[in-house]
Amino acid sequence: MQFNVAQLLKESLGAQREHHLNEDFDSLEETGTNRVSGDLRFLRTDEGIWVYGVLDSNATSVCVRCLEPYEHVIRLKVDDVWYPLADINTGAKLKVPDEDAFIINAHHELDLTEAVRQYAVTSVPMKPLCKPDCPGICPSCGTSLKYEQCTCSRLQSDPRWGPLLDLLVKQQR
Repeated sequence: MQFNVAQLLKESLGAQREHHLNEDFDSLEETGTNRVSGDLRFLRTDEGIWVYGVLDSNATSVCVRCLEPYEHVIRLKVDDVWYPLADINTGAKLKVPDEDAFIINAHHELDLTEAVRQYAVTSVPMKPLCKPDCPGICPSCGTSLKYEQCTCSRLQSDPRWGPLLDLLVKQQR
């Protein structure tokens, strides 16, 4: 996902380009993301190029209840500045403000791959669910309640709660 931004760097501050993405790429190890689509704007600033917009992507997660992998869509809100390594007119090396900053290489190419990876990792839910009403697995026998019912007793509890359970039973009589 590289874009040649040489012409945009030559233009005055505030110049813009709009790019529509619909690309496949090598799957990201952390999220399984391998497709991205959406619209991004590239805006020339005094420091470099500000890229902003929204991308939709796929991700593979493991449901925290049933422990099965599933695919879902994640929304990536891109909002970052890319800094050029070299001045477009003189070729002089420029100082990048931060070692973790996104850079525009010496050939004036802006690469979105690392940004998409970072945004994808932070966009995956912390507790992913395959469905909001996923029943999960039985805590006693491990049967997937998504496909079958188990024969375990549902009233298993910590024995320390026994006196309170007895009180509840007495109140119901």
